[in-house]
Order: sequence, then structure tokens, then C-alpha cells
Amino acid sequence: MLSELSNDFKNFRLATKNLEIMDKYNDFKEMTKDELRQIIFNEITTNASRIDASLKKRTTYLFTISDLIEKFTPKEFTQIIPIQKDFNGAKTEVRDYFSTIEFIKSIGWDNKIPNGFEFLMNYWNMDVLVYTVNLMTTISDYQQRQTGKSIMQTFLED
Repeated sequence: MLSELSNDFKNFRLATKNLEIMDKYNDFKEMTKDELRQIIFNEITTNASRIDASLKKRTTYLFTISDLIEKFTPKEFTQIIPIQKDFNGAKTEVRDYFSTIEFIKSIGWDNKIPNGFEFLMNYWNMDVLVYTVNLMTTISDYQQRQTGKSIMQTFLED
């Protein structure tokens, strides 16, 4: 119980730090690369956006992080969040180190990431996986509020 409270406090503190950095600027273009790295690292490794906020704010914030990722190359991103060294993805038919490397090669190591959302969905790191699950849950909640049906319900109907 105490460790959960400690983690919640740490996440809150990091989310607050992210917001403090963001509040200093009118636009992300004004931020330094180090500040952008710090925000991305804090958000992905702690899932700081799970702090109580309206669905609209959570959706906007999560997609903002996805957009920030597009300011980096895959080489730069792997220095922020390393690819996890699991090598049995072909055997178990899940993402792994090799599938991530193949995906990055298709983009180019030194080219800007063209789509932050797609990049995260194809990147193998447990923190990134938890982040993308949070992102997809938020998207599904948003769609359900708009249409009355979650992404899964829509998928099963098609």
C-alpha cells in the first residue's frame, strides 16, 4: 500500500514537472531538445497522464506527447527509451527487439519519426507498451463518449 502511494506521488510530481516545463512556453517549438526528452521520458516511464483529468485533457495530452515524439529520429528516441532486449518475438508472434529494428529500418535511423502513434505501437519496451495501452484506452473511452460504442464494440460489429 505504501509503495503504491509512493508511486502515485512520484507520478504526480513528474506530471507536475512536465506541466511546469510546458507552461513556460507558448509553443513546443520554443522548448529545448533536452526539455522535450525529459517530458517524453517522464510521461512514458511513469504514465503521468493517468492523473485525474478530464477525458478531453487526457486525450489532448497523450496525442501531444505522440506529436512531440515526431520531433526526434529513431536513433534519438532509442537514447531516451531503449529498445527492450527480448529476442523471441518471431516464436511467440509479438513485438521484440528484431521487429522493432526492422520497423525502424523502414523509417530510417536518422529520419524524423513520421507518425509518433504508429512508432510507439511498433516499438518494443514495456514502458512504451503500458503507455500505448493507456493511449488506446483513452481513445476508446473518447470514442465511446462520442458514439456510444467503444473501439472493441465497433471492431466486433464489423
